Amino acid sequence: MDREIQQGNEYDGAGSTASVVLVHSLDKPASPWYSSQYVALTTIHVGDTRFLLCPVKDGRALPLTTFHHPDNPAESERLSRLGAGLVTDSFGENRWLGTLANTRAFGDTDAKRYGVTPEPDIATHILRGSEFAFVIGFSDGISDVADDQEILDLCRGAKHPQDAAKRVLRYAENLGSPDNATVLCVPLAGWGHVQGEDMTKDRRKERLSKVDIFRDRRK
Repeated sequence: MDREIQQGNEYDGAGSTASVVLVHSLDKPASPWYSSQYVALTTIHVGDTRFLLCPVKDGRALPLTTFHHPDNPAESERLSRLGAGLVTDSFGENRWLGTLANTRAFGDTDAKRYGVTPEPDIATHILRGSEFAFVIGFSDGISDVADDQEILDLCRGAKHPQDAAKRVLRYAENLGSPDNATVLCVPLAGWGHVQGEDMTKDRRKERLSKVDIFRDRRK
């Protein structure tokens, strides 16, 4: 894929990220993934998109991927052997070679010699489907403004996975996310049965109220 992108006629030297989740039924006979009692869940991950798993018992966010950022300990150790530099910009964000937020990506040809790679992290988990409600994936336009638990709590009570994804997207937009935002919610057998409390309800309400204040002042 990396070679195809760089050889494309429209390639302009920029980079991109990707996260893929494969959900495979282990039931015999096989059932649809969304009703399977046993599933194999595989994540294939490059960059700063993200997948979270929601357990039924308490709804606490379980990360399935990590951000491939320069300050990620595993990435920092890998890149430190190459001699290039980590720079903190005026916003307090770390940048590899002074410009790159991600240390794994498709494209970014000029940075490949300095350690940027399209090699993905791959992990497989065997799950009892009824113990988990859903898997949700999202781009950095979401994670830049909302934390993991806020994202999962926003999905509580949604009748359809698409409705859950729209709630997360709307929240990020209302908080003024400056980046492109994509959300995908994949239901598992425990869909609609999340227990425990909404742990971020008050926090979300407070954050949105402050945004409204700033908007009022601009008017």
